[in-house]
Amino acid sequence: MAADWQPRKANAWSPKDDYPLKLQLGLPRKKKEWSISCAAADKTCKRALEVRVSVRITQILNVGRPMNTFRCAFDLTLEWEDATFKPVIENEVPFDQVDWARHWRPRWSLANLVSEMHREPLSSSCFTLHPDPNTLAPRVRLTQRVAGTFFEPFSLRRFPFDVQSLAIAISCDEPLSTVKFVDAMESTLDAGPFAPRLAEWLLLRRDTGLQANLPMSQRTPFTEVVMQQDGTRDFPFSVFVARMPVKRKTGYYLTNIIPIYFIIVVYGWLAFGNLPEEDNQDQLNFLAALLLTMVSFKFTYRETLPKVHYLTLMDWYVYASVVMLGLQGVIHVWAKHSTHSQKRPRELYGLVLLVCLWFLIHGGIIIYAYWYFSFLTELGPKELKQYIDRFRKSDYAIESRARGYYRSHLGDGLSPHQQSLHIPSFGARLPTVTTAHIQREASLMNTPEVGMLFSDGDDTPSSPQGVCEHKC
Repeated sequence: MAADWQPRKANAWSPKDDYPLKLQLGLPRKKKEWSISCAAADKTCKRALEVRVSVRITQILNVGRPMNTFRCAFDLTLEWEDATFKPVIENEVPFDQVDWARHWRPRWSLANLVSEMHREPLSSSCFTLHPDPNTLAPRVRLTQRVAGTFFEPFSLRRFPFDVQSLAIAISCDEPLSTVKFVDAMESTLDAGPFAPRLAEWLLLRRDTGLQANLPMSQRTPFTEVVMQQDGTRDFPFSVFVARMPVKRKTGYYLTNIIPIYFIIVVYGWLAFGNLPEEDNQDQLNFLAALLLTMVSFKFTYRETLPKVHYLTLMDWYVYASVVMLGLQGVIHVWAKHSTHSQKRPRELYGLVLLVCLWFLIHGGIIIYAYWYFSFLTELGPKELKQYIDRFRKSDYAIESRARGYYRSHLGDGLSPHQQSLHIPSFGARLPTVTTAHIQREASLMNTPEVGMLFSDGDDTPSSPQGVCEHKC
């Protein structure tokens, strides 16, 4: 066993050096090839160095501005066991004599980072040492402030009554056979009293009030560790994901958008006040002017939303308003082609029908808004996760069908090893396409980068670890 381990080359220690700490942290000499065999996978996981990961979110800003992004600042904590520091724990070597630049630390990156990452420079104040409470082995804790702009694919099917899950994905840059991330179950949301508040969003916290006694696994932010492999690396790696659920504040849309459309439709009812003997040409012109006003008013809120391939609830409401104006024009034409004695009763019957239908639609909106405000507030952590994932699965199903069409177009030349890992590969249209090109093309099909991490559907490409667990 000892022959398979060696100190990392970055650890600058030699027998001629007078540095008091002799490096004892070893990592596997070779990158062990991943196998679907449960025994091999279990052996690999045991040999990997476990790094406990947690985050403390301090700020969330600019959600959705620019589109499908948000800015977040958090404290990243990495903790691992290193026998090198045993003399420090036993007070044989002072803590201030530790040269942290000589020692190993995990390499990591932000998987869904868009731009503008700011990382706190490493210094001795970022490191702490403490003994393991069970084995008394030295454990190193690295805490570093990180801020950046992250990508999050918003699901807007229920806009403006939508709930989003703002995710931070931290990927390990070491092979899974060498270093493995483990959820420390210590992630928190610690926005202080002077932290900036979100103007359009409300944090769905599950760590205050009566829910403060919940176990850490059920508090916000929701965290998990998944195994991933893309075309940029030839080995599987672990990814730590922290998700903070937020819901949109609907006050602006309920008080500035919906009432305007309601008044425009109601204003169209004034066209029924014309005398029966007058021509209805003016009535149709009046409705056409209202229709143009309604269409132009739609751009007041669409400019702040991404261009999606489906209709949101607000889009359905706008189209319902357009249909109501269209029905008014149909009723006017229908009444015009009737006899003089039937024209007025037909207009009145049509007006009563439209009024009842329009108020019925808004009654449903009021009931849904009340349910939206009360239901999400009372949801527990588990139910909130299910509520968010349900709409993500519907979006992912559409993307899965599109990916299936792409695979059928390119062919399905999977090697036996790729089939065992369930890595999407789409074959080669030209003989010059290499395996690296195929894997790169597969990774591009999994964009947005972190979108694949939150799908629990059957179509999700499973990780090597998941395959092993399934066969076991």
